Amino acid sequence: GVIEQLKTIAPTYAVRGNIDGGDLYSLDKILYQSFDGVRVTVTHNAGDLIRPAWDIESRILTQPTDILISGHYHAYWCAPLQTSTGRILWLSPGAAGNSGHHQQRMALRLTIADKARRTGDIVKDIQLETVKFGVRGEA
Repeated sequence: GVIEQLKTIAPTYAVRGNIDGGDLYSLDKILYQSFDGVRVTVTHNAGDLIRPAWDIESRILTQPTDILISGHYHAYWCAPLQTSTGRILWLSPGAAGNSGHHQQRMALRLTIADKARRTGDIVKDIQLETVKFGVRGEA
């Protein structure tokens, strides 16, 4: 499956999506993970850049967060998000699977430097890389 394929590339953290079943249904809906002090929150759907989820802070950002990753829209973006406690970096990695309306299957590789730092509210010293798997529907 997609998770096993991603694990061959790098350490992989995943959450359950709205149509995931089988083995994927056992994944958490929200994942909180810290990497060298950089606090990352991962969820399937946090809304989009125009309309963040109305309950994004009460339901999703319940723990301190520097980077939010969500992917329901199968689109790629990297943008700041203003919250009640400051700005965070919001990433949408695209879609790695075959289901959905996207054309290109892709994922986002996030590398956090050993000494990642914040400038203002936004985390610096991170590297984002798009990993492409081919056109949707191809093996």
